[in-house]
Amino acid sequence: MTMEDRAKAHDDSSLEKAVAARRSAPRWRWITIGLIALLYLAFNSAPVLHTCRHLRLHRRPAIPQCPTQPEAIAPNSTWEPQEDDAEIELFAQRLSDAVKIPTMSFDDMDMDPRKDARFEIFNEMHAYLAKTYPVLHERFPPQKINTYGLLWTIPGRDASLRPALYLAHQDVVPVPASTLDQWTFPPFSGEYERYDDRRGGLVWGRGASDDKAMLTAVLSAFEELLKSGWENQRTILIGSGFDEEVSGPRGALSIAEALKASLPDRGRQTLEFVIDEGGLGVGVQQGGVEVALPAVAEKGYLDVTMTIKTPGGHSSMPPDHTSIGMMSSLIAHLESNPHEAMLTPANPVLTHLICMANALETKALQTVESENLLLDKQTRKDLRDPRKWHRVARRVAKLGSRTERYIVKTSQAADIVLGGVKANALPEHVEAVVNHRIAMESSVDEIKSRFEDLVRPVAERLGLKVVGFDKKAPDVKPEESVLMLTYGRFTEHTPVSPTDSAQFRALAGTIRQVFTTESGKHDRLVSPVIMTGNTDSRHFLSLCENVYRFNPNRYSEQSAKHTVNENMDVAAVAESASFFHALAQITDEKL
Repeated sequence: MTMEDRAKAHDDSSLEKAVAARRSAPRWRWITIGLIALLYLAFNSAPVLHTCRHLRLHRRPAIPQCPTQPEAIAPNSTWEPQEDDAEIELFAQRLSDAVKIPTMSFDDMDMDPRKDARFEIFNEMHAYLAKTYPVLHERFPPQKINTYGLLWTIPGRDASLRPALYLAHQDVVPVPASTLDQWTFPPFSGEYERYDDRRGGLVWGRGASDDKAMLTAVLSAFEELLKSGWENQRTILIGSGFDEEVSGPRGALSIAEALKASLPDRGRQTLEFVIDEGGLGVGVQQGGVEVALPAVAEKGYLDVTMTIKTPGGHSSMPPDHTSIGMMSSLIAHLESNPHEAMLTPANPVLTHLICMANALETKALQTVESENLLLDKQTRKDLRDPRKWHRVARRVAKLGSRTERYIVKTSQAADIVLGGVKANALPEHVEAVVNHRIAMESSVDEIKSRFEDLVRPVAERLGLKVVGFDKKAPDVKPEESVLMLTYGRFTEHTPVSPTDSAQFRALAGTIRQVFTTESGKHDRLVSPVIMTGNTDSRHFLSLCENVYRFNPNRYSEQSAKHTVNENMDVAAVAESASFFHALAQITDEKL
């Protein structure tokens, strides 16, 4: 081969290598970019992936539509006790007298109410109700269900119409003795404090809001209707449980079973609708949007108990970590790992946020004002794109109120810790109960699995042997340390009640009629939400698909329910009674 041939061959070889290098460079460049992207997703987008799993984004989900807002519906007869001084005083007396009866329910009460003397206070409550609502009691005496549950039946003239059920419970949560000195008035005094500048005032005490205000409003409404000669076409049922605050297994559940036994079996079509406490009341939200927020579903529920057993001993020679210290580490780890926020069509809150976004855009707020809102311009835009819903959920969880944060994610709260008997003795047995309210996108099993995955490595690092859920408790030797996980009460989230039904339209139309806006118009936005807590209504889900939880009350969100200084505005209770008075008439025909 000549020198020229060798040079030419060298040039050809170099050219081929250069072409090959140029061809391979983009491939490696894209592989590198892809790896970086995967690493980013692995560390930063767990919520996105979780949301995608529920949305199945290979088929983009439909964007929920805000329920059509019906025209306000006027009843045949209007009753507005909230506008009458004498009526307001009557409501104050009724609510005050109810609060004075300490109908507390406790977690450890016997399942047979006849065997637990703490239930006997409900006899006093029943006597009070009979005296306060004489027309209702004389014409339609309540049926006693499981001793202390009450069920009134007002028969309708048209047997083809399905019964409607109104619920309100008699019991209240206990008052811890350690808080007594923090109350403005004693918790069972029923103190009525009148306003100086307007009619009405506040009744103070445990149960003034939850749920004796609702009970007073419902019974007052039907007492007034019966006094006026109302002849109902639809059968009215009024149910009142006595252990709602401990999940209602004796009261509401027994009432539901009694109805199943006495009514024609139509499955979830047995009752026309059920209305119970709940929702987020009547008020004003961001941007001045005037709303009413009935709840159309409830989150799930799970109690998890962590039990640590360790060797005892004298506190002068402690181990590096006592059992109480270990439990503290476990709880701290849980609280450092809150559940992720998410939004999918499974959660009615997504519909509510879209309703709010529509309302804000209709109000044509100025840009500067809009940017200070939780649902700012960009967030409202994100609501129109399912790929961005995880961003909205994160924003609500970060910037929203405490209520708003937990309507988009599972909550976890360490509510009970027990351990130790003496200052100089190492505790051998420590327990903690962690309560969960489970998001619509999750389940009891998923929460249990996540819980164990979180605490196991911490427990093992502390030298604890872990016995997971549903595992047989081991025989623990005196020198061993163990963490046992068990679960107590649990329930999955409820089905979502429809917002496109005639029953919801009747509810919304009544709300818009009774709860006018500040301008006096009947144009309040009625938007569905979810209950972060649970109510007696879930015991009736097998009888009805139209189950709505709604406190028809402008004051309930300010009422300090379940805590010190619970109170209630009596004019608001009177207005609630006006609502039930109207709803009974408006729904007294085929819907």
